Amino acid sequence: MPLRRWMTPDPITAGPSETLREVLQRMRRHRMDVLPVTLGGSVLGVVRSSDLLRGALAEDPPADLQAMARRPVADFLTDAVSVPPDLTEAEALRRMWTAGSPVLCVVEDGRLIGTVSEGDLAGLLVESWTGGSVRRAPSRSGNQLDVLLRVAREASRSLEMATILQEITRHAVAALPIDQSALLLLPAKDSPLLVVHSLYSNPEEGEPPLEELPLEGTLSGWVTLQRRSLKIDDLDRESRFQDSPERFAGRMRSLVCAPLLFRDECLGVLNFWCHRPHAYLDSDLELVELIAGHISAAIQSARRVEREQRLVEELREVNRIQDEFLAVATHDLRNALQGVLAYIGILAVRAGDDPTLAELVGNLASASSGMKTLITDLHDLARLGMRAIRLHPTRLDLKELVLSVLDQHAEFAREEQVHLVWPEHEPSLHLEADPVRLRQVLSNLVSNAIKYNRPGGRVEVCWRQEDQEAVLEVEDSGVGIRPEHQQAIFDLFRRVASSSRKAEGSGLGLTITRQLVDLHRGRIELHSAVDQGSLFRVRLPLHRIPEEERPILEPLPPPLPPRSEV
Repeated sequence: MPLRRWMTPDPITAGPSETLREVLQRMRRHRMDVLPVTLGGSVLGVVRSSDLLRGALAEDPPADLQAMARRPVADFLTDAVSVPPDLTEAEALRRMWTAGSPVLCVVEDGRLIGTVSEGDLAGLLVESWTGGSVRRAPSRSGNQLDVLLRVAREASRSLEMATILQEITRHAVAALPIDQSALLLLPAKDSPLLVVHSLYSNPEEGEPPLEELPLEGTLSGWVTLQRRSLKIDDLDRESRFQDSPERFAGRMRSLVCAPLLFRDECLGVLNFWCHRPHAYLDSDLELVELIAGHISAAIQSARRVEREQRLVEELREVNRIQDEFLAVATHDLRNALQGVLAYIGILAVRAGDDPTLAELVGNLASASSGMKTLITDLHDLARLGMRAIRLHPTRLDLKELVLSVLDQHAEFAREEQVHLVWPEHEPSLHLEADPVRLRQVLSNLVSNAIKYNRPGGRVEVCWRQEDQEAVLEVEDSGVGIRPEHQQAIFDLFRRVASSSRKAEGSGLGLTITRQLVDLHRGRIELHSAVDQGSLFRVRLPLHRIPEEERPILEPLPPPLPPRSEV
C-alpha cells in the first residue's frame, strides 16, 4: 500500500530561525523527540532533542545550556530522510532502518505534507498480523482541536478585545507559527476604517502598532470587503499588497487571516503573521476561521452588553427627568390645594345649621383630604427617586413616637370599629433616627393595619431591642395577604384589598415605607396568612450610620399598571 495512508498529515514543524528553546518547548508540549525543520514548506532537516541533550552533557566542561537555548535551531540540524507519498511500506521501513532515523518526512512537489514514524509503521505490522485496526497516534488536528477549545473558553471570559487577542494568541502559538497577531474591527457597518488591536511576540523589536487602517488598498481591507479568508506563503511574491501599510517596512513575510463574520455582516479581520516565509497549511486556515467565529460571537456579546448599558443609562435619565417633573408638579399642586382647604374651612364655618350645605362641605373636605394624601405620597416618591430626601437623625424615644401615632389614628380606628392596643407598660427604647420619617413609616403601617382589618379586629404595636437593632412590630387580626401577593405589595401602585370591602389609597404607602426604612439602613419583613392577619416587622440600627457608610439606593422601578383588587 502507498505510504500516504500511514503518514501523520499536517505535521508540526519548526523554522530555521526559531531558537532552540522555542523548538524544544514545542517538542515537549507535543511529546515529540524528532521535529522537521522547514522553510517555505521545504524540508531543511530534522532536530532531535535526545541528540542535543546527549551532546551537551557529553562535553567537558558541560555546555552552557542557556547560551545554547538562544541559538537558532538551524545550528543543530541533522539530515532528514525524505520519501515520496507513493512509496510502499516495506521500502519505507528499509530506508528508516538504513538511515537509523526514527521518522520519515513525506514530501510531494518539494513540500512537506506529512511524517511517518516507527510507531506508525509498527501499527501497520500489528494490523497485518492481527487483522484488527490500530488507534492512530494523535495528529496535529488533535492539537488544533485542543487550541480551539481553549480559545472558545477564553473568548467567553472577557469583553475586552485586546485581552481576547492576547489570550487567543497565547494558545494559538501551540499550533501555528506566529510572530504578530492583529484584530481589526469595523467601528460601524459603513465605516471606511479598521481599528487595530495589535500584539507582538517581541514588543521591544516591533514597530509602533497602527491605530487605523483604510479599507481601500490594504490587505485587511481586501479580506473585509471580499469576506474571504487569505493565506499567503511569501508576501514578497504577492504583487497585490506590496504597498499595504501592514507590511511594516517589509517585516511581514507570510500570513493567514480570516474575516469576522456574523450573519450577513463583516465585523473585522483576524490576522496572524510571520516575519519569515512560511507555508501555512489549509488546516491552519480552517483553525483561524474557527477562531474568528468565536471572536465574532464575543464581539456581538460585547456590543450587546454595551447597548444594554447605554439603554440602562438612558432609562435612568428618563426616570430622573420624570422624578424632577413629578416633584415640581406635586409641589405646586400641594400649594394650590392648601388654598382650597382654606376656603373649605371658611365654608364649613358659614354652613352653620344648613344640613345640605354642611354635607357638601364635608364631601369637599373628604375629597380634598384624599387628594392631599395622594399628592404628598407622589411628592415623597419623586424625591426618593431623585435621592433628594435627606435624613436628619436625632435621639428619640420609640415609645413616645408609637403612643403619638396611635393617638393620631384613634378616631380612624373607632370609625372602622377596630381596637387599638395601647402599649402603656412597654419600656422606653432610644435610638438615633429621623423622627419625621420614622413617624411616616409607623403611620403608614398602622393606617394599613386599620384599613385592611375587619369590624371587631385589633391592631397591636410593640417593640424590643435585639443586639444593636430596634425591632418595631405592627400586628393586626385582619384579612391577611395571600403568599403570591406578599412581595407585590411593596411594588409601585400595587394594592391588595380584601374581598369584602374596597380600600382607598394610592398604593404608594408601602413602597415609600420600604424606601424610608432603607434610608435608615434598616429592613422590613412581612409575615401574613389569609384570614389570620399580618405582621410587619421593621428592624433599625440603634445608632446613627455615617453618611459615607449608607448604602446607595437603587432607583425605584418604573410603575406597573394598576392590578385589579383581590
